[in-house]
Amino acid sequence: AALSAWRGQLVDLGGVASLDDITMLDGVVDLTAAHPSGLAQLYAGRPTNLSSIVRERNALGEARQSLREVSARTDVLARQFGVAPVYLAIGVATWNETIPEDGEEDSLHLVDGVSPEADLTAQIPHVERIAAEHAARNALAAAGLTVPEVPSGPRVRTVNAPVLLRPVRLVSATADATLTLDPTIEVNPVLTRALRRYQCSTDIGDIARAALSSAGFTPRSALARIGALGRQYLPGFEIHERLVVGAFVHPGQALVEDFDAVLERSRTSALVAAIAGDEGA
Repeated sequence: AALSAWRGQLVDLGGVASLDDITMLDGVVDLTAAHPSGLAQLYAGRPTNLSSIVRERNALGEARQSLREVSARTDVLARQFGVAPVYLAIGVATWNETIPEDGEEDSLHLVDGVSPEADLTAQIPHVERIAAEHAARNALAAAGLTVPEVPSGPRVRTVNAPVLLRPVRLVSATADATLTLDPTIEVNPVLTRALRRYQCSTDIGDIARAALSSAGFTPRSALARIGALGRQYLPGFEIHERLVVGAFVHPGQALVEDFDAVLERSRTSALVAAIAGDEGA
């Protein structure tokens, strides 16, 4: 109970969960239709003017306005948390997850996924289970007993998660802002956890890092391999070639990610139990 309460406090601190729903984030610079030469310069790690990436006049005006919104958001977060990273997101993945009911674990469950704790009925083929439920209801009605209402079933949501994340430095002191990619890359932890929950053992971090080499940055191969894994393991998985800049990782969300990474160990920790007030710890 204490762990759930602590996590809830971190979630409240985290603000908009744009790591699992990119549509919730205000102020995103869409570079999907970037000019090839400007994009090549950006991928090479060199400072690149926004006007070199976005050449069409109207699109450039929109991109500049969006970049101002990103800068304003990061300024607010930096004042509040001391840090506010901006990322270039390469690729956006969508898949389906069920939303846990109140009282269930905070982590989301994948549609059609069977957790280790699932009861035996969850492993009965869907059609057979529905038939068994109808037979049981008919038997209760025939015996004159009260037939329980059919539960509405779990709510389902669609995740819209950026896939690859590269830190980007913005310099907007002039009218034409400059973007520079840091020489690092990571995979959205929301996608990593979803694949792991569905028994995928492949290290997609290795796949992402392979996209960075002395020859430059080649993300398409990494996206193709990650897309193949997603279609194999995650229900309703699709991957879309999008390129967007934004403050996707809220500093409060980063705390939640760190908390989730040690959650299982915390459940069995005597020290954590003592901090939570367990007198027997």
